[in-house]
Amino acid sequence: MRRAGPQLVLVLGLASMAMVAGAVPARAQQDENETGELDPGDVATTLAEEPVEPGEVVVVDSTTPPLSPDSTVPPPTTVPVGCDPPVPPQAVFTAQLVVADARTGRFEIDDVRAGSLDGYRVGPLVDVDFLDDTRYLVIGRDYLVAAEIAPETGRLHSKVKPTPLLFGGDQVVGVDDATVVCPAFDDPIITHMIDGTPVETGILTPLLQDKRDLIWSVVKPALLVLAALVGLVLVKRAILWIVRQLRRAWAPAPHQAGRAAPANRRSSSTA
Repeated sequence: MRRAGPQLVLVLGLASMAMVAGAVPARAQQDENETGELDPGDVATTLAEEPVEPGEVVVVDSTTPPLSPDSTVPPPTTVPVGCDPPVPPQAVFTAQLVVADARTGRFEIDDVRAGSLDGYRVGPLVDVDFLDDTRYLVIGRDYLVAAEIAPETGRLHSKVKPTPLLFGGDQVVGVDDATVVCPAFDDPIITHMIDGTPVETGILTPLLQDKRDLIWSVVKPALLVLAALVGLVLVKRAILWIVRQLRRAWAPAPHQAGRAAPANRRSSSTA
């Protein structure tokens, strides 16, 4: 029994060390199964505690946390094949309308926001074709103009409202047989007010923009009718006066007619 004592103590010591070493991984595995994630204290995140020699690579073993269920990834902003995005404008600038005719507006440039007007401006002035939309512009007001180069004329062109679709749009048979669904693009070639609001394009907008024109459009027809009536009355009276004067000129005087009657009587008695 005395010889077996030291050996028994040694065996018991090794067995206890083995039990302690096996209990630590089992505890870490149990924590992982319960929580679903590793304890940061159980993972070696860096080995940079020891001195690093020049040129030595430090290995960092890190764990990337999983994405939470609430986190959303934005969809990619790609245009499907076969869908052509609109062409950006040649220039975007702020300017004041100084002169306009039935098709073109002349602007005095204040600031060029994007693009270039080289070759189209003469000093601070530039001409932009609006065609029928020119009637919605008001001389003296400031606008935010987005203009493109018209392929037909080679001049700057813009508009104040989007181009309307054909009758029926894409519901017309055969107008769009493509299977690709293209996104709806905003028309970039649109002129806005200086604050970014759209230009008024109502039917009565040209009249409401100038109160004098509105009043004159109502008063003018009445004045024309009144002037026509007065003119007809004056013409009628003038004709009647002329007829009376002609009758007086051709008719004999009353005293001459009275003398002529007794003379006729005497001649008839002597006969």
